[in-house]
Amino acid sequence: MAAKLDALNAVDFNSDGSATGPELEGCAIIGEGVTFSGSIVVPGKLVVYGTMEGGDSEARELLVGRTGLVSGKVRVDVAEVHGRVVEHIEAKVRLSVRKTGSVEGTASYGEIEVEKGGKLAGNISAIGTSEER
Repeated sequence: MAAKLDALNAVDFNSDGSATGPELEGCAIIGEGVTFSGSIVVPGKLVVYGTMEGGDSEARELLVGRTGLVSGKVRVDVAEVHGRVVEHIEAKVRLSVRKTGSVEGTASYGEIEVEKGGKLAGNISAIGTSEER
């Protein structure tokens, strides 16, 4: 697990053990082996290596690790998927599906990037801007 967290920005710890730094402000991490059920609103980055199920969730950024599973309705600006997202995702700016990732269900995006091996299944659509309409 430490190697996975190292991929995130470095974290500074105070002498009392509390974390500091802009990379953790408004950040939530659901670790491998952890199951979270319900809705969550994260002002910054939501990182999922475990299971997040149900509810309506929002974040500025979403990172789903290889072992991560997100089910339910998720609204974000930017999403990077290495694991699985099922049901509904809206990525207003960009949806990136990496080679180990899959998105199943309904997905809408501003821009999309799918690496070779990445999987999309369901109703996938672009979010139009007023200039495009």
